[in-house]
Amino acid sequence: MTEQIENQPKVPSFQIQRIYLKGSSLEMPNAPSIFLEPGEVQLAFSMSPLISSIGDGMFEVVLRGTLTAKLGEKVVYLLEANQAGIFEILNIPQEDLDGLLNVNCVGILAPYIRAYITDTLQRAQVAQFILPEINWAQVYQDQKQAKAVSEATATAGESAAV
Repeated sequence: MTEQIENQPKVPSFQIQRIYLKGSSLEMPNAPSIFLEPGEVQLAFSMSPLISSIGDGMFEVVLRGTLTAKLGEKVVYLLEANQAGIFEILNIPQEDLDGLLNVNCVGILAPYIRAYITDTLQRAQVAQFILPEINWAQVYQDQKQAKAVSEATATAGESAAV
């Protein structure tokens, strides 16, 4: 009986175990005087995933967003948020796992961090920022292509040095 179970084909499985806000901070180092200064606030935003294996088929994916608002050289506010999720991923071929984590899991977390950023800025009553929609599949493909080009350049450089 045990042998029959072991010979069964392994069915791919993807489960969201938990989604949570891992950490956040909002800093306004020049308040309140910065609010009285004239000028246009300049916004800079970055977002990147951090992925780690936390056990057998369990992965933590953290989507880290950083938003900086400046007036000239002075910081109006700095907002950082780490939206995280624990995902159970079983029986997925290794060549597909990286894409699943970087596209699907990150895509699941993106609306949460978007809502958090919008809500936090509204509550702080500072210049609003609406996080644009991001095509995570395209971002992933661009990163893979850049890595392939970088590796090809490094390999060509090594063979030219020989």
